[in-house]
Amino acid sequence: LAMLVECSKKGYLTHVVVGLFHCAWVDWTLPRGETVSLNGTYLNDPRLMPLWDAIKVMQAHGVKVIASVGGGPYVGDYGHLLDPRQPLWYPELRRALQEHGFDGFDLDIEEDKDVVTTENVRTFLEQLRSDFGTGFILTSAPVGEALMYQASSVSPGIDYAELLRDGSFDWYHVQFYNSWGDLA
Repeated sequence: LAMLVECSKKGYLTHVVVGLFHCAWVDWTLPRGETVSLNGTYLNDPRLMPLWDAIKVMQAHGVKVIASVGGGPYVGDYGHLLDPRQPLWYPELRRALQEHGFDGFDLDIEEDKDVVTTENVRTFLEQLRSDFGTGFILTSAPVGEALMYQASSVSPGIDYAELLRDGSFDWYHVQFYNSWGDLA
């Protein structure tokens, strides 16, 4: 964190992505249960205080800080967030984004749930724009093959080209790892 703060003070950074947040965590001590975590750590955990402080310093130096949610098909974040039958998860996510003052949201969708569709993603992004305004940055981290083939093995059912064309996302930062995302 100290390096990021120092780089932001020197003007070397423009954007920082913090992740990965997850929405499939349940805190049994809360009456509602649903909660957002950062890599399995509840957001009110004192161990995260240095991160929240660093974010404020970076933002004071003009760095935009973006929260990334998802990563890995075992989690189920977007199955929860995009499923209209589970309306409790979005308010928890919105509260976390507001509470920690994020400048944007990054979707790292690696799920093949039936509710993870182009239209559900578009609706979700429209809700974020409505709640946070047009200056709120919306990005995604698809694997390379998902940009060329809608039937990608990582996030089938999402037409990323369509979402970029219609202005749903501000930009993509594409992933190529462990043979996922190969374009050949």
